Amino acid sequence: IGMNEKEAFKAILEADLLLGAVSYVKDDAERGTVIKQSLEKDLEVVANTRIGLTVSGGPDFDPNNPDGTTAPEEDTTAPEDTTDADSEDTEDVDPDDTTSADDTTSADGSSTEEPGTGEAEDSTAAPGPASDN
Repeated sequence: IGMNEKEAFKAILEADLLLGAVSYVKDDAERGTVIKQSLEKDLEVVANTRIGLTVSGGPDFDPNNPDGTTAPEEDTTAPEDTTDADSEDTEDVDPDDTTSADDTTSADGSSTEEPGTGEAEDSTAAPGPASDN
């Protein structure tokens, strides 16, 4: 108690103890000064015992803003609605288009259908007799 927090952290580690919870509170003590610890001073403890500390945030400490920075003001205006009331999020569809969504066109322009979805003729096949395989 009375040390600055960095000195206290170092002393805890050098004593083979572990740093427990550290809380910061508004206090008249200088910012960063340890004002309370979880165990009594000079109490004998086993190695690796956790020691919690309460540290002064200073007289102007704000628990809602512990680092003392000023956050930029938030824009509280509602975003502007840019959608046209008459428009819909739909894709234009050609009513004369009879291709299925499963149909694809290869680089050579031939039309094929995805496997297992139906039949489609290969427009690039050479004419000839059908095989009896």
